[in-house]
Amino acid sequence: MRQMHIQKFAVIFFLAFTLILVLGTETQAAIITSAQTGNWDAATTWAGGVVPVAGDNVTIVSGHIVTITTDAASATLAIAANSAGGGNGVTINSGVTLNISGAITLNAPTAATTNLTVGAGILNAASVAISGSATAGRFATVSVSSGTITITGSITFSGTTAQARFISTGASTLDIGGNFGSGGTLTTSSTGTINFNGGAAQTIGAYTTYNNITINNTSGGVSFLGTTTIGGTLTVNIGTLTFGAVTTVVTGPTNITDTITISSTTGTKTYTGLVTIDPGGVWNNTANEAVTFRGGITHNGATFTAGTGVQTFNTNGQSIDGTAAISIPSVTVTGVTLTNNTTLTVGTALSGTGGLTQGSGATLNIGGTSGITTLIATVNPNTVNYTSTTGAQTVKGTTYHHLTVDKSGQTATLGGTTTVNGDLTVTAGMLNTGANTLTANGTTDITGTLGITSATGTKTFIGLVTTNPGGVWNNTANEAVTFRGGITHSGTTFTAGTGVHTFDTNSQAIGGPTAISIPSITVTGVTLTNNTTLTVGTALSGTGGLTQGSSATLNIGGTSGITTLTATANPNTVNYTSTTAAQTVRGTTYHHLTIDKSGQTATLGGVTTVNGDLTITAGTLNTSGSNFALTLNGNFTNNATFTANGSTVTIGGTSATPSIAGFSTTGAFSFVRTASTATLTSNVTAASLTVNGSGGTLNLGASLSHTINGNVTLTAGTLDGNSSALILTGNWTGSATFTASTGTVNFSGSGTQAITNTATTFNNLTKSGGGTGTLGAAVVVNGTLTISGGTFSTSVSNFDLTLNGALSAAPPLRLTALL
Repeated sequence: MRQMHIQKFAVIFFLAFTLILVLGTETQAAIITSAQTGNWDAATTWAGGVVPVAGDNVTIVSGHIVTITTDAASATLAIAANSAGGGNGVTINSGVTLNISGAITLNAPTAATTNLTVGAGILNAASVAISGSATAGRFATVSVSSGTITITGSITFSGTTAQARFISTGASTLDIGGNFGSGGTLTTSSTGTINFNGGAAQTIGAYTTYNNITINNTSGGVSFLGTTTIGGTLTVNIGTLTFGAVTTVVTGPTNITDTITISSTTGTKTYTGLVTIDPGGVWNNTANEAVTFRGGITHNGATFTAGTGVQTFNTNGQSIDGTAAISIPSVTVTGVTLTNNTTLTVGTALSGTGGLTQGSGATLNIGGTSGITTLIATVNPNTVNYTSTTGAQTVKGTTYHHLTVDKSGQTATLGGTTTVNGDLTVTAGMLNTGANTLTANGTTDITGTLGITSATGTKTFIGLVTTNPGGVWNNTANEAVTFRGGITHSGTTFTAGTGVHTFDTNSQAIGGPTAISIPSITVTGVTLTNNTTLTVGTALSGTGGLTQGSSATLNIGGTSGITTLTATANPNTVNYTSTTAAQTVRGTTYHHLTIDKSGQTATLGGVTTVNGDLTITAGTLNTSGSNFALTLNGNFTNNATFTANGSTVTIGGTSATPSIAGFSTTGAFSFVRTASTATLTSNVTAASLTVNGSGGTLNLGASLSHTINGNVTLTAGTLDGNSSALILTGNWTGSATFTASTGTVNFSGSGTQAITNTATTFNNLTKSGGGTGTLGAAVVVNGTLTISGGTFSTSVSNFDLTLNGALSAAPPLRLTALL
């Protein structure tokens, strides 16, 4: 039994001792040195026949080249200074991984070369130190083709620069969490990428050329240490990449999802490929550095801060694109074409020997000078805005689609012949045409001021011209202007000047709530409709026509030689207003017609009808020596002079109870109204009176005296004598209604006169002329029958004469029957 206990103890002791040895072996890092050239996983490659594992510190001695054929690992890797003819180093086979948890050190060789060849394999390490020999051709080199190198720390170079090398020959990737140091020689392929993915500040070594650089820095940012050309793509995914006091050229595309900062004006910054700011991306030129672009910009990001430095676009035709507006205060385009496909604001200067072309849907805001050689802005649609509120601007003389001037308190002046195919908008400030031709093919919208400041060059407005509240049209040059889309005036002033304003090509209108004055209007071959208060002070002429819209007013202060004037709309008013010269009133049909010509005469130029009111405010209305007929269908107010000559004056229409001022004509007086009562307000003299308005009434007014030097013919309607006297020298005929009221009818002719209508009732009936008055029908006199001259006869037909009032007679009086 005792022996058994001893044996058990011995076994336990042995096992415990063995475990201690094993544990001691695992926690104690071994120093493994190469014994010969060979594979990493071959025991014969290593001194002592022990293959290195993850915790070991490995040294490759002079003359030995160790190949990684299967995945391998160690804590550190030192490649000793080679002194042998064949060189030394480590080679990783394609697809195989070498994990070094600590540092990799390449010492400067004294003979041949020292190499860490990753090739198409995978290398992971904490840091890499490469030391260059002072002897030419004694290279210490880390090389990779299509493999991947991941360094969580830095790659440093020491010794002689030319012999400390990092070489990429293919589509390799270097992920580096620390700095990529200066002081060595960097050779990159056209497809290799260095990815800076640290969590603290990182620097990019001063090398002439990189290929692709990617930034994925989570904190601290990445910056360049010296002059650099990035021959491939620059990608900023995460973090800030800072271009400081260095010269940098990016040959390939630049893609920004996070931030690029240009922090110094020292050195030049050139982007040969397309610069793309993706959603969330930021371009921040805080140093106001001058930057050169040769591949254009696409801005879909958060902000693009260009600074005040000149941004030059040269070498290649290129474009500015993207969904986000972009502001570049100073743009110079040199010898190429820059195309704007977004909203671009150039606040200070747009200049250069090249050209800027507007793309479809683009907006260009010019806040400063526009001295660029060519500006092509014709594509439909696009907009160019001149926007400086601190200084005057010259508008590039070219063809625009939409052109806007928005310059509160400032002036923009055309710099040459200008055509606007879309809309011309003056939002604020002033647009002056200068001595240039301006053609506006679309609408012209004015809230600021449009100044026509020279009579040199033609001014043509194809679309509608609108002056909005506060807007000013100021033709100080008295320039001739052509309109083909009409005018709507809601603005402050419309100063047309004395130049002829021609309306042609398209029928159009003048409208708006604000009165408008255009001294000289010519309408050529079309119809111009007036829908506002329009004053034409000098001449209204042309082969076309002017039509008055409803509620419109037309003031004609000069000639009215237009081919047609249509003024029938109810209501509208035409006023003839010259106080310096006679005028011809166009013979046509008016609604309201006014003569307001103090000291001057307006003469009818043809047969005239006034459906509304005829008002003579001042001066004289003359029906002319041609005795043109005048028809009055509304009120007739005469506060000055009406010379009717021998014209026929007709009272017609259906309006409610018009009043008719008196007149004197050697022509006929005709009443043809078919509704309501027209009342005379002063004396009328005419060659005859005809009442032929079924349903209408002519009221002779109160206490007036009307003289008809001929016949009174009552055909239809009603003649109301009111309290006035009607004196006639001819016959009283017809069968229409005569309402005597308290008036007097006086037969004053020197020849034969007859009352030959149907039975008539008079109030006062007077026979004063030297001729014979003969009844042609029964007559009733409710007032006084006065016979003061000539002969009064009831005729051989013995018509009844009923006297219900007094008789005042001097012989002869021939009565067959007196009842």
